Amino acid sequence: MPDRVVPVPLRGFDDPARYERRPVCRSTSCGARWVMTVHANAPLPPEGRLRLFLRVDAGRPIAHIASEAGISRRCLAKCYARWRTHGEGGLLAPSSRPPASPTRTSEGIADLVEALRRQTKYGPARLAAELERLHAVTVAPATASSCVAA
Repeated sequence: MPDRVVPVPLRGFDDPARYERRPVCRSTSCGARWVMTVHANAPLPPEGRLRLFLRVDAGRPIAHIASEAGISRRCLAKCYARWRTHGEGGLLAPSSRPPASPTRTSEGIADLVEALRRQTKYGPARLAAELERLHAVTVAPATASSCVAA
């Protein structure tokens, strides 16, 4: 059984062709198991992206390669630039999580909301009103609710 992963075309979620056999370890005495190759929204697995990038490096136009792969030229150019900058790490899709959350509720306010909730058992709207009255802190009821839930 080969150690390299062969990408499989995307099909339905329950389709067994979407899965591949992959050895548990490199030893030939080990068995194999079924593992999912890529998530449902990924246009290409990392191995497929690498093949596309190597075609671009060989001198083929990005627009031609993108149309063959069924993705936009802009998407391929962006992924190719990320791969050139980050190397192997650039093959993986970047996280969609923002690097910072400047409007996030501070720990002090979250602690105030939680303490008031434990003392009074008020709901989010009343918690927000009491924080305004007692501590001169303005928060939306949704913020009070998320501080209590966290």
